[in-house]
Amino acid sequence: MTTLAPGIVVAAGRLWRLAPRARPVLDADRVRLPGGDLAPLRPLIAAGLLVPRFRPVGPAAARDAIDVVIPVRDDAAGLARRLEELAGWRVTVVDDGSRDARAIAARAAAAGARLVRRDRAGGPGVARADGARGATRAVVWFLDADVSVGDAAAVARRLLAHLGDPRVAAVAPRVRGPGGPRARDAFERDHSPLDLGARGGLVDPAGPVPFVPSACLLVRRELAAGFDPGLRVGEDVDWEWRLAAAGWRVRYDADVVVTHPARPSWSAWWRQRVSYAASLGPLARRHGARTAPWRLGPTTGLAAAVLLAQPAWALVAGARLARRLGRAAPELAPGARGRLVVRAGGSSVALARAAVRLLGPGLVVLGRRRGPLVWALGTLARFGTGPARWAHVPLGVADDTAAAVGRWLGAARARSLAPLLPARTGPTPDALDLAAPPSRRAGTPPPN
Repeated sequence: MTTLAPGIVVAAGRLWRLAPRARPVLDADRVRLPGGDLAPLRPLIAAGLLVPRFRPVGPAAARDAIDVVIPVRDDAAGLARRLEELAGWRVTVVDDGSRDARAIAARAAAAGARLVRRDRAGGPGVARADGARGATRAVVWFLDADVSVGDAAAVARRLLAHLGDPRVAAVAPRVRGPGGPRARDAFERDHSPLDLGARGGLVDPAGPVPFVPSACLLVRRELAAGFDPGLRVGEDVDWEWRLAAAGWRVRYDADVVVTHPARPSWSAWWRQRVSYAASLGPLARRHGARTAPWRLGPTTGLAAAVLLAQPAWALVAGARLARRLGRAAPELAPGARGRLVVRAGGSSVALARAAVRLLGPGLVVLGRRRGPLVWALGTLARFGTGPARWAHVPLGVADDTAAAVGRWLGAARARSLAPLLPARTGPTPDALDLAAPPSRRAGTPPPN
């Protein structure tokens, strides 16, 4: 959160105007609530400005509250490692049509895990739902066979604490690559497609955390079987966006880290990247503009002018933005207004990244003089300035190219332009008050 002026903050990628009763809360480092009543702070929590903290339960209580579900297909070795990490936990293994079913069954039996066998592969969402239907405890922990959690009790206790908020439906940790000698492993440590970054937050399709992967996810049992069986990839994104639309929250805790290895071959690595991006096609049919490559807000014109090196255009766009901010938030001082305009110009890097992920090397051909510069800026922006990271540039180019190929492929298959066209966003600040939340509607989470 960045404070621009008294009562004006930037958080979760948006500008907020705070109501008088909300300002003292955010000025304090901690807010203690007798009885844990979160209702007065709901607007600030929903905006990502406050993160409720609950005391973690003990290791034994965490095990008693959780049913672990591991979907697996033809990864008996990975399953054996996960079951070893989860010794003493109640585990259900869902074999999603493995070719060597006996190997999976043997690993499950040796660990005392319950086995659910699917004769035909239905995809990870279907496998997770099948496992969740047999759960009896309050929380289901979805864990892929190739995800290492290390100290399972420590990870579960930290994540489980977030479910002390009755509106949080699910919580996920940060997923990083473990590293290793191979180029793919070294690249994946810093640029895993499952890594949402070092800052936690709430899942918001238009925010810094648009989704969390279900590779490691704690979910309330009554919601755990809600994956769309028609989606083999992107089923977790669809499920999380539907939950958000119903009023639930899905939280990302970046301080808890688990690891997920890179694909074992270059062809599998490429297919993974393409399939992830191609899932935006089916998602577009269900969620429309939420799959847009970027969003047109009040700062887009200024960012584009800076990116394309058009000084006159940038001056005009900056003046319009400052005037617009003055109308939306009159209490915003001119100096603070100017700082925000400068920050908006800096968002040109994010715009370049989005263009590279949409067009890949095609920017070089389509953009003539400016295209190669935008492509270079968008490609190199992800690597920072560390000299050791230059070795990752070729893989970064391949990663962005796969994302572009997958996005266009998914749009073509779904016959939808939503994954290719920008979407509009609302430009004005929001007044965050500490008023009571609206009355509960059917299908929404509890009111507290």
